[in-house]
Formats: sequence, C-alpha cells, structure tokens
Amino acid sequence: MNVTYDSAAGTFTMANGAWTNTYPISDLPQWLAFYRNQQELFPRYAASYQGSVDGLEKLAAELRSDMM
Repeated sequence: MNVTYDSAAGTFTMANGAWTNTYPISDLPQWLAFYRNQQELFPRYAASYQGSVDGLEKLAAELRSDMM
C-alpha cells in the first residue's frame, strides 16, 4: 500500500494497484483504527491489512515528527 500526503489539500491518498482513494488528513486516525480492527476481527487475513497499517503508521509518524 502506498500512502501519500498532500499538505496543500490537507488530504492523504492510499493506493494499491488500480485501487486508490483520497481522504481528509483528519480521517487518518479512523482509517488506521479500521485497518487494525480488521486484523483483529479477521486474524486469518491480518497480513492482507498489514500494508495499509504500515503505510498509515508511517504517515502518522512523519506528521508527528513534523510537528516537533
């Protein structure tokens, strides 16, 4: 999963192959929680969600470090 941030638009985009979607940056915590929850609810498929979790966590960490 590729997660990119557009600071001018205040959005982030998740892209994986042909699938792509853009969300307000304020939704980042909710999407991270969603994908973590999917891993817990469907442990057999947890690896399928790991790329999304990793990408969103990386973006969240970058945003935190930019605030310091």
